[in-house]
Amino acid sequence: MNSEDGNNTNKSENLSQFLTELKEEGKFQGVLLSYRDGEDICSVFNESIKTINIQELSSMCASVLEGANNLRKLIGEEKLTKIVTELNSYTLIIVQCDKNVFLTIIADFDSRVNLILDSIEKYQKKIIFLY
Repeated sequence: MNSEDGNNTNKSENLSQFLTELKEEGKFQGVLLSYRDGEDICSVFNESIKTINIQELSSMCASVLEGANNLRKLIGEEKLTKIVTELNSYTLIIVQCDKNVFLTIIADFDSRVNLILDSIEKYQKKIIFLY
């Protein structure tokens, strides 16, 4: 194994550990980090929702993010803060971390969404640093 492989493994482990901590701190059902084209980078899900097709979810969220960014430009907004989708059992929150990477949070009634969203910039910076 060359040093670059070791660095990438370490980087992936650190990112996975951070996302696990974020999931636990927010009491989320899942956390997914993806490229803007929909490719999954790293994901952490509770056992109860492990049956979700991560690649399909990542692609759909990327599509929603792209549409929201186009809408933002159309109405003249400078920045996209977050996208929130409420479903029966879950709330999905999509947060753009930088121009190429976004975070999807799967929350439920017991989640501490405001605790995390109140300091989301701190989490975005940490993700970019680890990514």
